[in-house]
Amino acid sequence: SRTIVCLFVVDVLMHIVSFGPKHYFGKTLYVLDFFVVITTVVLEFIVHPLVHNNSRRGGHHRSLSAPPSGANHDEATAEAASAIVALIRSWRFVRLVHGLAFSEKLRHDEHLKLAKEVEEERLKELELESTGASLSLENQKLRARIKELEGEA
Repeated sequence: SRTIVCLFVVDVLMHIVSFGPKHYFGKTLYVLDFFVVITTVVLEFIVHPLVHNNSRRGGHHRSLSAPPSGANHDEATAEAASAIVALIRSWRFVRLVHGLAFSEKLRHDEHLKLAKEVEEERLKELELESTGASLSLENQKLRARIKELEGEA
């Protein structure tokens, strides 16, 4: 879990460096990413160790049938907050998949555009070849007509 949190921190830092802070914090989804990652870091590296240390010192053990109280209540709250943040964090994977799909769509659209351009160029070439063949045929007819007219003269 901590490794994944560290990867998220690196991801956020790389985005900030590559886009620049002004652009990064100007986008709502990036700001949401930032706060989710920072909240996760605080919960994972600060709140959890504090709660677990408090529950160890107090010697309380949480029972499933007993309502949480004292240190156990703090631990339950921290666990619930962690679960919520983990759920929110999972949307980043959805964004990753969406980003990959969007990137693939852009690549596909670019490929289609290039194929269309190639097709248009090929049609122009065929048209020119056809025009050239027609002109060649007309040229031959005109030369024959000139020879015919020269023979009459």
